Amino acid sequence: MSSNLSYSYCKGFPFSAWGEVSFLVIQTSIIAALVLKYSYGSNILPLSFFIGYGAVLYTLISDLTPIDILWSMQAANVPIIIISRMIQVWTNFGNKSTGQLSAVTVFMLFFGSTARIFTSIQETGDQIVIITFTVASICNAIIAFQMIYYWNSKGKVTIVSKKSSSKGKGKTTPTTSNNTKSIGNENKNQSLPAKQTGKKSEGQKQKKK
Repeated sequence: MSSNLSYSYCKGFPFSAWGEVSFLVIQTSIIAALVLKYSYGSNILPLSFFIGYGAVLYTLISDLTPIDILWSMQAANVPIIIISRMIQVWTNFGNKSTGQLSAVTVFMLFFGSTARIFTSIQETGDQIVIITFTVASICNAIIAFQMIYYWNSKGKVTIVSKKSSSKGKGKTTPTTSNNTKSIGNENKNQSLPAKQTGKKSEGQKQKKK
């Protein structure tokens, strides 16, 4: 987002072409600061994050950074988008389910990135920006297709739970049989001394007679 914002600003594109990115940058930076605050319980880390990120962003949008570096940063978004989306696609394929993904968010990302292709063609005409949104739309379309395809799928979670429950049942049966055997042995051991004492008492009576 920072690279897209700085590249579009330095290229002089209309605000409608990159305005939403500026709001996303603000929202994401606030969320990152809150994560640092509540994870480590310190107010110094969020403050230092805002100062550091502000310095980096100022360096990017000012004349201190050449436009070639900004173009390279914008082009680096393409493989980052592909890798991040394909990880999610592969996870969905392996689980045979989309898990906790929100259908509203997935389809909004797809339609939003698709609309940005046409707005980028009309307002900017920049090839790297158009390629970025095209790649994002294709990857989002794959995830949206998986959302529809695995809509009623329960995934592998239920299969694993059934296996684990069946294994648990198999383990309980031997323990009950062992318990019954041990109880039977104890009863036999307890009955033997009683019989022996009975035989001894009868022998003593016969001697007295």
